[in-house]
Amino acid sequence: MEAKLDGVFAQSWEKLQQAKQGKAGSRYITVCNFAKGYPNAYTVVLREALPNENQIIFHTDIRSEKVNEIKSNSSITIVYYDDADYIQIILKAEATIHYQDDIARQQWQQSGFKSRRNYLTQQAPSSPLNEEGNGLEYLGDKKFDDNDASGYENFAVVVLTINFLEYLQLNKEGNRRARFKVDQKNIWMGEWVTP
Repeated sequence: MEAKLDGVFAQSWEKLQQAKQGKAGSRYITVCNFAKGYPNAYTVVLREALPNENQIIFHTDIRSEKVNEIKSNSSITIVYYDDADYIQIILKAEATIHYQDDIARQQWQQSGFKSRRNYLTQQAPSSPLNEEGNGLEYLGDKKFDDNDASGYENFAVVVLTINFLEYLQLNKEGNRRARFKVDQKNIWMGEWVTP
């Protein structure tokens, strides 16, 4: 790739890594797939961006509908938008779900209880409630700390292996857009495209 394209590719991964650390315009990504006859989209917290492995990682509840949707169609599109720098990054990937394996354990250990508490609901995500609530009311004033394993039985990790990256820089002086794909030799190839 030409030097400037290399720089755009590196900047894209840098943005994703900064987002993971909460330093960019957003820490969230929108994950899209197609299942049950409809396109689906949901916002998740970006947990890891690993450019050397071409991977993005997020966490989910193993009982959630998105797990079954990913199992039925593992082709995923991810949209990240940095509203501070007006940069949109679109990624295409294949998803793998990790549950109670080394990757899930490592991600669980890296997360704190504020994140882990989301996996303590007695009912699966999207289950109907009789009234407004977060599903955690049954816990009352029970205290937890970061060493507590409660909720791990519902915790899953989704690893997205990226095979396409599109960068769009919005600018009132003129937008810039580049597209990158992995070739058959697992080498990234890039080109400028019309915004």
